[in-house]
Formats: sequence, C-alpha cells, structure tokens
Amino acid sequence: LEVTQVRYIHKPHLEYPRRCRKQINEFNLAIQDRRGFADTLAGDIAKLEIALEKEPWLKNDFQVIIDTGGFVHLFDLTRPCVGSVCSNKGTVGNILNGLRSLVLLAVSETENDNK
Repeated sequence: LEVTQVRYIHKPHLEYPRRCRKQINEFNLAIQDRRGFADTLAGDIAKLEIALEKEPWLKNDFQVIIDTGGFVHLFDLTRPCVGSVCSNKGTVGNILNGLRSLVLLAVSETENDNK
C-alpha cells in the first residue's frame, strides 16, 4: 500500500463498487490492451489483498478507482466506520472476488477477440 498525492484519474475509469454497473460498458470498450489490463489488475489485487489483511479498517468504506491500465487506486480513506455509515460490510474475500471478476471479464473478452 502506497499513499500518494491525490491525482486526477482520466475517464473512463471504473468506480468500484459504487458506480461499477453504470460504468462497465463504457469502461470495457476503453480497455485497449486486455491482457495487459488483466495482468496489471491481478497484480494490484494481490497487493490490495495484503493491505486489506494488514489493515482491516480499509474495508470499512471500501472504494477504489480502476483505470484502463488495470491499476487500482484506493480513495475516500478518511471516513470512519460508524453504525450504518459502513457501505461495504462484506468480507475481504467478497471484495477481492468482485475485483477478480473484472480480470476474468477482460481475459474472456481477449479470448473472444482472438477467435
């Protein structure tokens, strides 16, 4: 986990889990290198898994932006988990499985493009 200065993430991007369903079609069309996207995303998910296990509070209000290169950017880390404020009460496994489904989608689209 690396804390960096806030920077602008170009659109299209995918806000996970908040706006994922609304953005997925436009985002999917914008991925130019699907294999590279899938590989980068898989690597970032592995790093994220380590961070979530070491710092479980990160899942209290879990939100990430995924760019078309497959990089995962955590955001909105300052909100504490108080009562019903926690928007994502899922387990770390549920969070990571949702992100992994995006890798599978990108890879399957690559395989379909190669047919």
